[in-house]
Amino acid sequence: LTVTCAYSTFIIAEGMLAMSGVLCTVAASLVLADQMWPSIVEQETMLHVWHMFEYLGNTIIFFLAGALTGNSMLVIHWEDYLHLLVLYIVLTFVRGSLLFMSRPILKWLSSDGQEVTRAEATIMTWGGL
Repeated sequence: LTVTCAYSTFIIAEGMLAMSGVLCTVAASLVLADQMWPSIVEQETMLHVWHMFEYLGNTIIFFLAGALTGNSMLVIHWEDYLHLLVLYIVLTFVRGSLLFMSRPILKWLSSDGQEVTRAEATIMTWGGL
């Protein structure tokens, strides 16, 4: 019922009424959530169904993004790899500089007052944290 409500509201609003389908879908979902939730199904079951839809949507989107990216990566010049390497080195240097210069601030912000050691700052720089 929730999937049918979402799609039918969007299609009717966009196609027939020339209104915003997104806003009508949000309004319909609010009415559905307020009026119909307890009488249709248990909350836990509805959450499982929508989490499965979310998982399937994310899987399809990332699969398509990976396929399209892989297809476009077939023709890359060596200069582009050099630019990526230089960019990585510069960004790592900037990240390290920010972390090492902000060590006093990080000590002040910590709950126990311990300072961030040089080894920890190095690991955070290398790990991108």
